[in-house]
Amino acid sequence: MPAKNSNSSSRNQRNNPYVFEGWAVDFHRSKAGIAWRWRTELTLLIATVAGYLRLAVAITALWALITLTALIMAALVIPSSRRFCKRRAWCLISRHRLQRVCYEGRLHTRAAGSR
Repeated sequence: MPAKNSNSSSRNQRNNPYVFEGWAVDFHRSKAGIAWRWRTELTLLIATVAGYLRLAVAITALWALITLTALIMAALVIPSSRRFCKRRAWCLISRHRLQRVCYEGRLHTRAAGSR
């Protein structure tokens, strides 16, 4: 029986359903991929900084810091807003955990290559 050539494998580049997998890994590790996964936290940070800068223009920087601190403390002290913040935080943590599991387990849709 003749030896099989490695070039004659049934899974070459033409019929490889995982050809885009390398791009997914590259995107996951890129700055754009990191920014996409942390988009909610980045949006919250940018909104807080923008709010502080707008307040610093309207009033002094010290009073803007005091005002933002008071607003954050009120959100954490009032029971209904504290529950909302806590639940939202757990939603974000769960999303990050699921994204990590899917990445580590290499779970993603491969249906795009097979038509």
